[in-house]
Amino acid sequence: MIQIQNNQVFSTEDRYVRRMGTDTYFRRGTLLPADTAADFEEVDAIPAFTRADYEAKVEELIRARYSVSQELAILRQRDTKPDEFAVYNAFAEECKAEARQTLAR
Repeated sequence: MIQIQNNQVFSTEDRYVRRMGTDTYFRRGTLLPADTAADFEEVDAIPAFTRADYEAKVEELIRARYSVSQELAILRQRDTKPDEFAVYNAFAEECKAEARQTLAR
């Protein structure tokens, strides 16, 4: 359970605490003035990679095939060129899976 005491936040179950919406994990942390217990969650472990690491790897893999301009063009034309969009989307999903696999090593 998340506990707040003496301007600090921690888990009473000796788990890690994560600030919601961030990649910030800790055992015991100092509260900001507007923080409440709802701003935190308990987790069993710190992930092997952050969301930022994952997003950067996905982008790197997508850029190996599509430039930003090409990607935007495909997204703009998704309704008029559904086959081209389907190929792009399948590739993007493959990149996401590869990024998770690569970063988890």
